[in-house]
Amino acid sequence: MTFTQVLTKLKAYPDDKIKQCALEMENDDVLFQKGFSKPRTELQSLYALRLNIAKDINPSKFTKDEFKTWDLAMKDLLKSNAINTYLNVVHTKLNSYFFFWNSESHKLDAYIKLKSKSTIEESELRNDEIIEKGFSVSQIKFSKGVKVRDWKKK
Repeated sequence: MTFTQVLTKLKAYPDDKIKQCALEMENDDVLFQKGFSKPRTELQSLYALRLNIAKDINPSKFTKDEFKTWDLAMKDLLKSNAINTYLNVVHTKLNSYFFFWNSESHKLDAYIKLKSKSTIEESELRNDEIIEKGFSVSQIKFSKGVKVRDWKKK
């Protein structure tokens, strides 16, 4: 889904936490990942595994609220009737949002909200290093809703 599609959907969503992300997308610098579609069961399984690893190996890196949101997202994905799920990520100054959309209806089935572990500037530098090594980066930087940078292979 495009930046504009995601922003439009988030603005219409009734959850204030989601609307906060939409406000940041419109009024701040964000890194946006357009994302990809995979079978819902594969994405749910992968992110449930990541949750279990985080709980077992790095529990101090996450708050109780972060684990609660992540647990709820996994339950919501299990309940979803989507065959395929589209995942995209928005990194704001304070948070990283993982949005799981029903690929057919484009309805938001679940989301995970985590505190950002690095600043936008640190992520940009890491993206520059990745490009210098000859790899690709899927993030696009938007400032106040306007695309200002993407990373392409040289």
